[in-house]
Parts: sequence; structure tokens; C-alpha cells
Amino acid sequence: MGNDRYDFPVKPRTDMFDQRRAAQPESSREELFAERYEILLEWALHLTHQQRESAEDLVQDAFVQFMLARTQLEEIENINGYLRRLLRNMYLSRVTRLNQRLHDSVLSIADYDTLRLGWTAIEPPRRMQAAEELHQICAYACFRKESSRAGSVLILRFFLDYFPTEIASVLSSSRHCVDQWQRLARREAKVFLSEPNRLRFVDAKANAVSPWTRYPASDCDLMLALRETIFSSRHGVCLSREELQTAYAAGRTDALSTTELAHVVSCRSCLDAVNTILGLPLLAERYRAEDCSREEPPGDAGGSGGSGGAPTVLPKRFKRQLREIREHKPSELRIVVNGDLVSSLKVSSDLSEFDLNLPADEPVEFVEILSEQHVQLLFLSANDSVSEQWAEIELSENRTLEVCLRMIGGPTLRIVYNDPVVEEISADDYANIGMPSSPLTVVRKARAKRWLEALKEAFSRRPRVEESGSSATPSLSLLAQSPVATRTRAWASPAWLTVLIAAAMTGAFLLYKANLDRTPTATRLLAQAVVAETARGRSADRVAHRSINLEIRRSSEGALVSRHTIGSWENYDRRQHIQRLYDESGQLLAASTVNPDGSRTLYHHSSKFAQPRGANPESLLLDLEDVWQLAPDIHDYSAIIADAAVATVEERATDYVVTFARERIIGASRLLKATLTLRKSDLHPIEQTLVVQCCEELREYKFVETKFELIPTPEVAPGAFEIDAELVGKVAATGSAEKSGRATVGPLPSTSTTAFASTELEIDVAYLLNQAKADRNEQVALTRSASGSLRVEGVVETAERRDEFLRALRPFSNNPAVTIDLRTVAEAAKQKSVAAKESVREVDETGETIAAEEELRAHFSRRGMSGAAVDEAVRAYSSRVVNHSYRAVFQAIELKRLVARFSHVDLRTVAPDARSKWLDMMRSHALAFARENAALRRELQPVFLSETPDAIEDFAIQADADLARAVERLHRLAVANNDAIRQAFTISKASSASAFKSAQFRRNLETAARLSDRISRY
Repeated sequence: MGNDRYDFPVKPRTDMFDQRRAAQPESSREELFAERYEILLEWALHLTHQQRESAEDLVQDAFVQFMLARTQLEEIENINGYLRRLLRNMYLSRVTRLNQRLHDSVLSIADYDTLRLGWTAIEPPRRMQAAEELHQICAYACFRKESSRAGSVLILRFFLDYFPTEIASVLSSSRHCVDQWQRLARREAKVFLSEPNRLRFVDAKANAVSPWTRYPASDCDLMLALRETIFSSRHGVCLSREELQTAYAAGRTDALSTTELAHVVSCRSCLDAVNTILGLPLLAERYRAEDCSREEPPGDAGGSGGSGGAPTVLPKRFKRQLREIREHKPSELRIVVNGDLVSSLKVSSDLSEFDLNLPADEPVEFVEILSEQHVQLLFLSANDSVSEQWAEIELSENRTLEVCLRMIGGPTLRIVYNDPVVEEISADDYANIGMPSSPLTVVRKARAKRWLEALKEAFSRRPRVEESGSSATPSLSLLAQSPVATRTRAWASPAWLTVLIAAAMTGAFLLYKANLDRTPTATRLLAQAVVAETARGRSADRVAHRSINLEIRRSSEGALVSRHTIGSWENYDRRQHIQRLYDESGQLLAASTVNPDGSRTLYHHSSKFAQPRGANPESLLLDLEDVWQLAPDIHDYSAIIADAAVATVEERATDYVVTFARERIIGASRLLKATLTLRKSDLHPIEQTLVVQCCEELREYKFVETKFELIPTPEVAPGAFEIDAELVGKVAATGSAEKSGRATVGPLPSTSTTAFASTELEIDVAYLLNQAKADRNEQVALTRSASGSLRVEGVVETAERRDEFLRALRPFSNNPAVTIDLRTVAEAAKQKSVAAKESVREVDETGETIAAEEELRAHFSRRGMSGAAVDEAVRAYSSRVVNHSYRAVFQAIELKRLVARFSHVDLRTVAPDARSKWLDMMRSHALAFARENAALRRELQPVFLSETPDAIEDFAIQADADLARAVERLHRLAVANNDAIRQAFTISKASSASAFKSAQFRRNLETAARLSDRISRY
């Protein structure tokens, strides 16, 4: 449990977009996955509450991502843990996407690649209409195939589930041409659904197909009925096998004419004959005419299972889904983080790349890249202990999709999609498909590349003057003219004039477009936000509920003073507004109400009476204790900055940031800076920062909205707008409260049950937990949840040991931000035995001696030992060496955990006491590592370390960043040393003394000793 973070790749990829790593052969990846199929299915069944169909889909998605990934298998330290984490995050993604709509508009079923994909994406309430539309699309395809290849391509791809590359073989064409035909067919099919008379080729014959008379009893019935319609639309005579072989053997660009192709795609025998010639799967292998269920054909005679010796046979649809994803070509990429859609990008060039800033207050658990058809192209499980992570998949036609997640300086995503043969999309296509839902800037390098090639070609036409030792014979040709005349004519040539004019026109167009798309001014943006806020306020019978995290620091770079949570309720109809302020543990501190005239009233637990405040929001800046009432609000922000004309606007991927950076004096206070972040989609304020100085005291207030919802008025508790009794010195009678039905208004649900833990609190808990562990390698871990709370969980040997932990953590036992869940080994075994299954594992053959036995026997023989005494000495010596090595690597792991746990925090800004505790933990583990490493060197010195190692690398630590790099380096050295010792001093199949006896091992020992010394002295 405690080593979960080491189950996944931790090696950062600094040159992600410059160097390609060779992926392992698919056979080895598939075998690794097949060996784990049964256990993965068990995990998926547990996640999906024993819903087998959903579990199989989950494992299928994991198989696709595992096979597509270009990460080297050597970088995954624990494949089981990696796949289990992948399954868990994929399940969370599915649940999140089911509970919310990710897409701005609903796609037509004609927009999907295949009937199966579109039908599964259509919600059940729309399936009656979708079935009718499918029947019309089928009628269009059956009619259109006689006059255009677009109809035949639509039949093969959409209705018969042929892959694009397979269709290209049938047409003896390219994949690009197939995509163009399919795009044309989609566009025409959608027009046929709405206005069939707009299509010139449509006449009375198109309506000859009988209308859809009944809703299909099952999905299988629907697909069989549509395919039967296609096969019954066959015209003409069948081609003989010899004619088909001649057509495809001739190597023509179009093996079949349009009419011949129309017959083939609607004739079972002809289509299977073509499949046989081209080596493609037959129709019976693609789908069973009598059954469309998910059942797979039985395995081999020997059977298959996860616990046996032979690998499990993966379902055939897994490989088909893998190829489906590989050949899928998106026209739009949708970026989803933790299940929420954050942005999208239209693909219209051969290389599209952009950076996306993510909210810093929400940990990134997983990232998905989806297509506009909801196809999951890439899935990245994030690891909070790594500052930079990457994922890359390879698609068909040399297409690649890469994602890099960086945590340094705030989480950012970099997405690169490379499609060497991208389709040129016309203006008509934009009208049919729709523009991107987010105004992200796409780097269209293909167009720039074409311009550069045109310029190079123009330059290459300039004649060069070759030097020669002898005079050239005069000639009347152009090549014999003087350099000046030649250069003049080259610049005046029509080719150069065309290039220059086109470049000038392009520059003018880009300048004009940039002027149109310029970032709006602060005045205009705030005015638009006021309009949007007013529109939201017109929602009848709705109450706005907000949850806001407030962080107060001594300055923008100063230490943290406190963290609070603000709960806000606003009734637009009654003009009621109340805010409540809670501390870090969820205790109510104060409340503020806003009257219809704009004036405020403050209630504080220390005063027990109402305190009026001015109607002007800027009056709240006069007292630093009142600033919390200025939560992100358009009207309040406009009032406190006074002059929006001097504010600036920064446009980001998903939001606008308005910044007021001029000093404004308000009484004895000074407003030094004020920023407001507006969400692009609806101009809703989601974040605000205020820097205020009052009486020589400087404070920075950072408000971040974590929740906003509009709740129907009848569902709001009656006491939501009432002042809490504890703030006015009254105790509410229990009987009266029950009679009125009022609910006690305590902390917000999002904060009371999962209070946010500050960095200082996390360090305090880690410090006490570190002391309780006492350098023991126990399975007790401290984790932070997505909501910000802390959890101490694990398994200890005895009940007495658990009581020791509970006594050490007693100061936090009642803190709502800390959950403690410790169990004994017996309790954990009892829970695990409920779901335990008997399994058989094949035992690997091992050797009978350790790799370093010969040297050890010689050493102890020289000391006068013999016989059984030598055997016992070798055993004891090996045990001591291995134990020292394991204890050293344990300390290195603890050091790395401490650094990774607070990698997102600038520890120079936390309270001095908290930083001192963190450094004390770092020193204690570094000293413990130094002790174990020194003991290891003393054991090895007389037998194996007689030679002096070469020059040892030194490492200076002058800042926290240097400390983090030193810990990472120490961890790598400790792991490498432990592997070498384990191979040399333990009996296993991989026994070897080569790494242990190398000069590199000796250098690693000395370097680790110096690094631990530098860390302990920092």
C-alpha cells in the first residue's frame, strides 16, 4: 500500500517531442496483458459492482491504451500496479462522463464512423428517432452507390464495419481518398435526412425503399435489418472469380467501376470473393448473421485461465477495437481532465500543438483525449510524485498523439497531434461540422512549411556565378549574362512577383484577422460579464450556492497566514445574500448579509452582535478582517478598482484574467493589486486575488471558487439565509427547530465532511507519523485526497503497534481534515479472506548458491574457518549485507516521498515551524541512510572493495530545487545498489555478480555517501 506511487513510470521525459523511443513488439505487450487478463477482469468486476459487460469494456479500453502506448516496458516498475491504476482511473472517467454532458452539441448519427459506434453513443430516449434516421441513411446509400463511390464507401464503413485501409484495398485507392468519399457521403446523408430535394441526384427512385414500420426489438435486429436492406438492393450480374482476380491483379487505380463496385458491396458472395482475393476477413468473421451478442467463440481445447500456465486468450473484439482506435481519424480533439471537459481543438493541419494551463488547486488524476465521436484516443494516469509525465500513442498512417503533463509552476498540458496527410476542409464543411468549441490557437505549421518551400524554390531559380580559372566563351543564352543582369531579371520574374504579392496579401489578411480576434478591453469584458450575471439572476425559483476557498498570505511571496472556506447563498428573486466564513477545521467564524440597498451586516462569533458595514464594497478594504467578504463578484470588483480603463486583460485557453496593478488609496488602506479570472464560456468569476496594505501590514487574499450551482428554491433548507445562533449568542430550542422543520446550517457539505488540509497541517501529520514509524518499514501511508483532506491508512503487525500510532496522532484525531484508518494484519487478513481465491503459480527454478559465494568462502577460509563454519559465516554475512542494503533503500524511498509530497508547494512560504519540521524529517532520513550505507561499506570493504574508486561526482545543494534533485539522484543510486547486491547475495533465477563487482557499483556507493551527507547538512 505504501509503495503505490512506485508502481508507475517515474522517469521524466525532458525531450518528449525531440526523441522517439522505440516501442516493444506488440507480441510481448499482448502476452503480458493476456497473462493478467483474468485478474484484470476481477478488478474490473469489483469496480463495476459485478456488471460483467461494463467490466469487459473497461478491460478492453485498458488493453487498447496498453498496446498503443509507446512507453518502454522497462520504465514501468510494476505492471500490475500500473494496469490496476489505469483501470481505476478509467472507471472514474466513465462514471464522471455518465453524470455530465461533455459536449456542447449532440452529433447526428450520420457523423459517426460506424453504425455500432453511433448507436452506442445515442442516448436511449433518442434511439427511436435514430432508428428512423438509420433507415433513411441506408436508403440513401443503396441509391447513391449506383452513381457514386461515396455510397459504396458508406456501406462498407458505416454498415458493414470495414476498416478504412480495408476499403482502400477494395477500391484499389488510398486511405486519403476513402476519407474524402466518406466525408462526402456523410454530408450528403445529413442533407438527405433534412432536405432530400436539395440533392440533384435524388428522384422518385430514392423513395422506393419501404419506410421504417416498427422499432427494432433489439440492437441485433436493427443491424441485421439494415444489412438485409443493403443486400436486397443488388443490381446486375455477379462477376466471376476470374474477372475479379484479373481486375485486382492488373494493378489499376480503380479495379472496379462504380457500377461494379455498387454490385459487389451489396452482394454477399461477390464481397466474400473480393475478401478472399485481398486476404481480408470474410463477412461471417466480421459478424454472425444469426447472433450479435458479445459472446466470444470458445478458446482452445486446453482451455485458458489466469492462474494456469498458458496465457489467457484475449477476446477477439479486443484486437478489433485496437485496430478501430488506430484507424480512427478525429476532426476534433477534446481534452478531458479528471472527467471534465476543459477544452477542444479542431484538427485542420498536419501538426497541431498547444499548451493548456490547468487549475492549480485541483490535483490532476488522469487526462483523456477524446475525438468528436467520443472515441478515447489517449489516456494518461497522472502520478503526483513526478514533476513531468508524458504519454504517446502511434496511430495509422504515421499519425501520433502526444501529451505532456508538467507540474512545475502550476499544472500545464501540452498536446501534439501529428497527421502527415490531413484533409483540407472547405468552407462548406465548416458549416456542416461546426467550429471548435474553444478559441484555442492552433499552430498550423504545414501552411508555413509550404510557404518556405515556395520561397526556397524561388531562390533556387536564381543563377549562380561559378568561379573559373579561365575565361568563358561569350554566349547569347541567359546563363551567360552578367551576375547583375541575371539577379535583376530573377527578382523581376513572374514567379518572384507572384510569391511577393501572395506573401503581402497573406500578411495583410493575418493582420486583419488578428485585429478582429484581439483580446477585449477590461471595460468591455466587465460590462459583458455584468450582462451575463444579470441573465443568470433572472433564473426563476433558483438559489445560487457557491463554495470558495480563501488563502491569506503575508504578501504575494510571503508565508501562509490562514486558509478558510466561504459558503455563499443568494436568492435572486428575494434579493437575499449571505456569506459564511469557516476555518480550516470547518468551524464557523463569521457571517455577512447583504441587504437590498447594498449595505452589509457582519456577525462574528467573538462579538455576538450585529456590526453594520458600508454599502460601498471598497469600504471593506478599510479593515483587513473584512476583506473576506469581497468574494469574486463582478459588481464588487468593478467598484474597488474604480477605473476599469487602466486594467489589462490576459486571454488564456479557457478564461480571461483582468488585472488592476495601479495603487489605489482608500482611507488608511492601499489596494496594490486586484485580479479577477472570468470563465470564457459564460464570463462567470471563478478566481480573485487582492493585495491590500493597511497600517504597514501587507496581505494577499486569494479566492478560488470550487463549486457553483443553481438550486431550486423548494430544495433549499429554510435556515440557509438565517444567521446562525452561535454568532448572535442564542441557543436554538430543539423542539422549535423540529416543529419548523429548519435544518441546522453548518459548514458546507463540500467542506464539512472533507475539510481542506493546509500544507502546515500536512507537515505536522507527516512529522508525527514519521516519529511513530521510527524508521520501521511498515505499510502506513499518508495521502491527500482530491478534495484536499488527509488520510492516514495502513496495516500494522499488532493491536499494540496500532495503539502506538493512535497515541502519536492523537492531536489530529478530531480534526475533520484528517482521517485515520489503521488495521492489524489479522483484521486485514480476515477482510481479504472473504474474496480470496485459490491460485496456482509455477515456481521458477533457482540456483543452489549465491553469485558471490566463491569470494566469501575464500575470505573465511583465510581466517581459519572450514566446513560448516564457513557455510554459516557465508549465510550470516550475506544476510547482513542484504539487510543493510534494504534498510538504506527504504530511507531513500522515504526521502523521495517527502520531496514528492510537497513538490507543488514552495516550502519557503510556509510557516517557519512547519518548514523546520520538514527539514528535520529530511535530515533524519538522510542520516539514517548514511548510517546504513556506511555499515554496508564496512561489511564489503575487507572482501570486495579493496580498489579505490575513480573520481566521485560532487553535488552542491544551495536551494530547495537542488535538494529535490539530490534526493532523486540518491534514490536512483540506492535502487541500483540494492539490485546489484540482491543479485549477488541472494539465491534466485537472476543471480549474478557482474553489476556488484563493477567499478560503477563502487562509485555509486561513494556518491551516495556524499549525497546523503550534503542532504543532512542542508
